[in-house]
Amino acid sequence: IHISPEEGNDEGRFHFMNISKTGFATFPSDAEDWNPNDMYFTDGRKAAQRGVNFIRTFIIKDIKDLDRKVLQLQIQLDLKSGIKVHFISSKVYKTLETEEDFGIWDDEYVCIIHRDKNGKQRELLLDSRIESIAKTQAWREKILKNSTEIKSVKEIQSWKSHQNPSLNLFFDPPVDGEKFSLRSNSRDFRDFEISTNLQNFTWELPWWN
Repeated sequence: IHISPEEGNDEGRFHFMNISKTGFATFPSDAEDWNPNDMYFTDGRKAAQRGVNFIRTFIIKDIKDLDRKVLQLQIQLDLKSGIKVHFISSKVYKTLETEEDFGIWDDEYVCIIHRDKNGKQRELLLDSRIESIAKTQAWREKILKNSTEIKSVKEIQSWKSHQNPSLNLFFDPPVDGEKFSLRSNSRDFRDFEISTNLQNFTWELPWWN
């Protein structure tokens, strides 16, 4: 069934009060401003505190989103309550071919949220069909396999540094043209060096975003 965002907030509170085993939800980092302390999120944290295995995976659409105060507060409150927090980059997420914003509760029903281009909720879809549950369980497994659990604020900084590795340039004295090497502290780069005449020289790194 399709419901409005207003109806979805009430429905969310209902499922958080009634789930007893597991909860899994994704959350896009560019969502329209929300209140991390509203009753919907508070009820979710209460569920985690009473023993529900609740995982929230944040889809980081832009690394700068992690500077949003509302997102920082959401993550801090979730961690404090016992919700397991995971991060996954939007670039990786797009390869998984899943819905962007959804939740699955006690493996009994699914809620999919559709948003507009500004991150505002448009409508919610509730689905308890067996085939939909199975498909969503497969989405969850793919997401968990490709995401990183974040256990503290310190680990957020570590995750950010791996998304934006530093690139260090080292220049050697010219011998038969300018020779230099490029190295990075990221696992995504390998040490290498090239020799060339640097005059009117442009070098593009195809894997660099």
